[in-house]
Amino acid sequence: MNLRANDIDLNRIVEVFNSEGKKAAAEFTEKEYSRKYSVIQKRIKEETNYNYNRNTRKYELKKEEVNAEFMTLEELCEEKPERIKTIEDRSNFDLNPHIENSMFKDIIINLMKDKMQEMSKYIHLEQSTRLVLISIKKLEANGYKVIFD
Repeated sequence: MNLRANDIDLNRIVEVFNSEGKKAAAEFTEKEYSRKYSVIQKRIKEETNYNYNRNTRKYELKKEEVNAEFMTLEELCEEKPERIKTIEDRSNFDLNPHIENSMFKDIIINLMKDKMQEMSKYIHLEQSTRLVLISIKKLEANGYKVIFD
């Protein structure tokens, strides 16, 4: 039987594989199409909308990944970064020129406040006496490892 590559019904082979197993699919491809299953398996991967799921040991339709929340790699690569202004060009000089979004700055500030609040549970600074009080027992009780350097 002399078949062209287009004459092979890959969907039918996937059905046989999913219902009867790999051995039956291999026998089917060799009997019906006179081709080795490994060649057909490669074509299923490349030419159909099926992915092999190792957990279920079956072919499943590829999932369409449409996620509007995140940018694709292509979208990220297409955008050109704005030129970072030099210090002379900026009337309001910021220590970090990359942070220009005020919402992002607010998030960073809130994260820093949270860290400072967490540290204040264990560390107390007395400026007048220049004394630092560290509660090692509280730190260790809450899962922190204390190392003296």
